[in-house]
Amino acid sequence: MSNLVHNERIKLFATFCSNLAVATLVGAFFLPAISRLSQTHRLSGEIFYVTGGIVLTFAFHLFARWKLGQLKE
Repeated sequence: MSNLVHNERIKLFATFCSNLAVATLVGAFFLPAISRLSQTHRLSGEIFYVTGGIVLTFAFHLFARWKLGQLKE
C-alpha cells in the first residue's frame, strides 16, 4: 500500500474518532438536560453522564491524535 493511501486511511480514521468525540460531548450535555424534563430526575446520574462524557471525549481526542502520529512521509 502506498504512503498516500496509508495516510488517507489514517486521516479518515482520525476524523471518525474526532466526530465520535464531538457526538459524545454533545450527548453528555443533552442526556442530563432531557433527564431534567422527565419525572424521575436524579442529580447523581447527571454528574455521571457529564463526567463520563468528558472523559470519553478526551480519550477519543487523544486516540485520534495518536493515530495522526502514524502518518508516513
